[in-house]
Amino acid sequence: LTRYLNTIYLGRGAYGIEAASRVYFGKNLDQITLPEAAYLAGLIRSPETADAKLPENDPKAARSRQTASDRRASVLDAMVATGKITEAEATAAKANDWSDVVVRSTQNSYGKVSHTEWGTEYFVDYVRHWMTTEGGFTDAQVYGGGLRVYTTLDMTDQGAAAVAITSTLNQPNDPAAALVSIDDIGAVRAMIGGLDFNGTGKYSKVNLAVGAEGGGAGRQAGSSFKAFTLAEAMNQNFPMSKTYDAPSRISIPKADGGRDWSVGNYADAGLGQLDLISATMRSSNTAYAQLMMDVGPKNVAALATQMGITSPLKAVPALTLGTSEVSVLDMASGYSTLADNGEHIKPTVVTKVTDAKGNVLYENKVIRKRVLDAKAVAKVNYILNQVVEGGTATGANFGQPAAGKTGTTENYRDAWFVGFTCKMTTAVWVGYPDGTFMKSVHGMSVTGGSFPATIWKKYMTVATKGKSSCPFPFPTDDGTNQGSTTSSSSTSSSSSSTSSTVKPSSTSSSSTSSTSSTSSTSSTSSTTTTAAPPAAPN
Repeated sequence: LTRYLNTIYLGRGAYGIEAASRVYFGKNLDQITLPEAAYLAGLIRSPETADAKLPENDPKAARSRQTASDRRASVLDAMVATGKITEAEATAAKANDWSDVVVRSTQNSYGKVSHTEWGTEYFVDYVRHWMTTEGGFTDAQVYGGGLRVYTTLDMTDQGAAAVAITSTLNQPNDPAAALVSIDDIGAVRAMIGGLDFNGTGKYSKVNLAVGAEGGGAGRQAGSSFKAFTLAEAMNQNFPMSKTYDAPSRISIPKADGGRDWSVGNYADAGLGQLDLISATMRSSNTAYAQLMMDVGPKNVAALATQMGITSPLKAVPALTLGTSEVSVLDMASGYSTLADNGEHIKPTVVTKVTDAKGNVLYENKVIRKRVLDAKAVAKVNYILNQVVEGGTATGANFGQPAAGKTGTTENYRDAWFVGFTCKMTTAVWVGYPDGTFMKSVHGMSVTGGSFPATIWKKYMTVATKGKSSCPFPFPTDDGTNQGSTTSSSSTSSSSSSTSSTVKPSSTSSSSTSSTSSTSSTSSTSSTTTTAAPPAAPN
């Protein structure tokens, strides 16, 4: 019971009865009166509907005050029934006129979205999980009270994230959205894993921003994962001018464990010859399938892990199309390595923890680990900047230099935009928790360049205000790897090509790893075709 009372959410952003006492009455728990204690007890079930002191101009004020009175009376009656107080004491407490309750302020810079709708409950729940899994604290320490936890959450950014989502997905039955934003020292400044933590829905308590290891659920990343394939190519010194034929559909023999791998562009569009800049801007699946075979699936999986992806990745060719499940937090972490010039900083949600006496029990230290060469990063960032400037993510352009990649999965189950400036990285996912197809939302199919890009733009416009910006110039050194200048594709160079069979290289021309071209060494004679997820406008 003590653990429960020390952690339960009681409205107004207060977790635990001590915090609630201060928020509602402006005093410590040991100073509250009987009617005040009964009021707090009555808040446990859906606290936002029983706030006794909403501003008078709030249309919900009268109903909320009546609910508060009814619940307080129920608590007092129960105390009489159990012999804890007398009938006279209960009558006197019921007559309390609420003058001791502090009026809740709803004035903020975010219009109609109040603090209680900012999804902070999901962040706090994740902080508790982090403390017992990564922070080294026991359940008794975390739930027993007495700790003062300093988090990285910025309420201005959190509010901006909530408004960006609710103003974009504002119709009944709209899909959900999740957002994670990380600054240039790895601090999670905003996390939206949902906006109805106290709801009764099947997924109300699921944090959509984190993976299963954090109490949430991962989702397929779609083409937003191509950034990691691109990073590996640049790491292997591929030039940006590296060209692939991008027919509407290709089949790569024995690419996937001895099985043929069939890949198609969105709407089966033949895109002709594309260099890596255009292939990324247009999100060509057929071009990236060939690039994946050249750089090696195992190399891409290994680099993505080094950059910040913590979920297990299947080192298969289709990984470049985002078939492995990842979390929004991980995608933000991975892209932040690009924003931080190739240095990975593990994201954190806690800066410091002290005990009741102020003794420091934990303090975060920023540790940078170089995982990508700075020259390689410059090329990746330039290409991803072009995606925002004139590719599939023009809807994310908010007037500052930015880079990123869209992603859309099969049948429009998931839509992503992950992007960054030099100071902040933000990942946005849109989808239904149960995987319902998003083929008609506000009259259109949901792609990464639609709602996710819009949400990202709205959020970043506020979150980066007053912060310095950095350009993403054309790299002066575009790489000189001779082996990577010849495509492994045997397809025709004709821009009208509609389909092709690509012969995998016997070895990767630019990788020193013996595992980078696993498909070409398979001895199986199977010709079973494994179809990739259909391409999407991402």
